[in-house]
Amino acid sequence: MNTNSLKVIYERLPKGIKRMFSAVFIRLMVYNKEFVQTTKELDAFEKMSPSEQEAKQFQLLKETLTYAYQNVPFYKEQFDSTGFDPEKMKALDDIKRLPLLTKESVISVGG
Repeated sequence: MNTNSLKVIYERLPKGIKRMFSAVFIRLMVYNKEFVQTTKELDAFEKMSPSEQEAKQFQLLKETLTYAYQNVPFYKEQFDSTGFDPEKMKALDDIKRLPLLTKESVISVGG
């Protein structure tokens, strides 16, 4: 069972039952493999130097933008229209070529 489903179940329980099973729910959530992995990554990040942290953040940003480009038609169109290729991104300043994403621009594309 994933953490979100477990949380929804826990939140819908009456208070008395929550108290009885709180230790079980907390253990299931805290020892969830995703939670453990995220905690390890955050601990490792904290131990990095500022320059290593900046490099890691840039790497993760680049991965996220590449994923968006490959999987979300809206972002592919936006990136292509400005000539932005997330895989070729070398510095954070490269992202300045992208147009500012506003609520109105998203609604105009969808509507």
